[in-house]
Amino acid sequence: MAKSITLQDKALRKMLAHVLKHHKSDCIGVLLGSRTEDSFTVTDCVPLFHDRVYTSSLEAAFNAIQWTYADSTIIGVYDAPLKYKSGEAIPFTSLAVNIAEQIKLTREIPDSLAISVRAPPPKDEEDDDEPKTKEITDE
Repeated sequence: MAKSITLQDKALRKMLAHVLKHHKSDCIGVLLGSRTEDSFTVTDCVPLFHDRVYTSSLEAAFNAIQWTYADSTIIGVYDAPLKYKSGEAIPFTSLAVNIAEQIKLTREIPDSLAISVRAPPPKDEEDDDEPKTKEITDE
């Protein structure tokens, strides 16, 4: 039986902001919300990484999320993998699948949610050598 997924605006905006800001890197984050037997409701998300992910960093992040968002439940993970040079997007990284499996095991829930986010990079992309901020002078 297919499960329905409801993404609330707050969660969607945070995911897209994370992915668009770091569009040259793989991005990964945690989904917070609730689940029933036939649906998931994502109420918020916590952007985690846009660089290499280490087990110790991931464990510390999950502990911080549990304390900071004590009233929320971790129900899954979102992933925004980079595209291959051919332009073909990979659906999920093995990291996202492994994290979703760990969420399922450690939370003792029958299912966890994994969402793959694809957002096109901004069209007016500045050259990487240019500073991202510019000094304002009186001249």
